Amino acid sequence: MPDIELGGYPHENEGDGDPVAYVSQGTDIDGWVLLATWKPSMDGFESSTIYWAAPQDDLAVGRLDRVRSDDHSNP
Repeated sequence: MPDIELGGYPHENEGDGDPVAYVSQGTDIDGWVLLATWKPSMDGFESSTIYWAAPQDDLAVGRLDRVRSDDHSNP
């Protein structure tokens, strides 16, 4: 996987579940979609992955103020 991937499906390899579900957790909004996945290739962050997601309905109208992110790491 490249360092950053736009859209697509989350590549979750650590067994933590669907990262988009974690990003949208605590909201009453359905239909979240993955915007980007970043696997930093920097010292100290080699096993980290950061995900960004937003409600699909917001994207349809160009509303980006509810974009959220979550990170997963394996020490």
